[in-house]
Amino acid sequence: MKIRVLGSAAGGGFPQWNCGCANCREGRRPGGRAHPRTQESVAVSSDDKSWFLINASPEIRAQLEDNELAARAPRHTPIAGILLTNGDLDHCLGLLSLRESQPLVIWATDAVRALCSRLTAALAGEGMSMSFGWAVCPRDGDSALLLYRAADERLYAQKLIRSRLTAAKVVSMPSRAERLAMRSQLG
Repeated sequence: MKIRVLGSAAGGGFPQWNCGCANCREGRRPGGRAHPRTQESVAVSSDDKSWFLINASPEIRAQLEDNELAARAPRHTPIAGILLTNGDLDHCLGLLSLRESQPLVIWATDAVRALCSRLTAALAGEGMSMSFGWAVCPRDGDSALLLYRAADERLYAQKLIRSRLTAAKVVSMPSRAERLAMRSQLG
């Protein structure tokens, strides 16, 4: 198993943008003893080909570059899924960067899924789409395989629905009298 620490700082990174303590000043100083760090995120792989992220920090795009997590072809990613440990912004905002036409499987609690679903709906209202398949433990199962299957089935269902959508036609609802007449004709 391979584990890569992508970021190890608290929310906001290090040095903090709004802090002038000795540590943060040292982190800003070229050649200083304290080294700048991005917000917490970890990648795990058992085969060096498929990687699972633990949290998606706002700096996730930069964290994935220049290592085995970088894309190897157009519209490719070695990221197979993401585990969100909670709904903190520094754990979820990276999903916005990972939305680009790449369906992803995400594992989270019901509360975190609901929070991210509200975000997804708000973005959809602005014309931005995000394709995520969700798995919720323990409702969807208690093994990695069951959770992956649940999320994958949801992703497939989303794709299937989108592929069959056509231009909508707005029609008026029949009046009460028309509905009664239709019911009587049906017997």
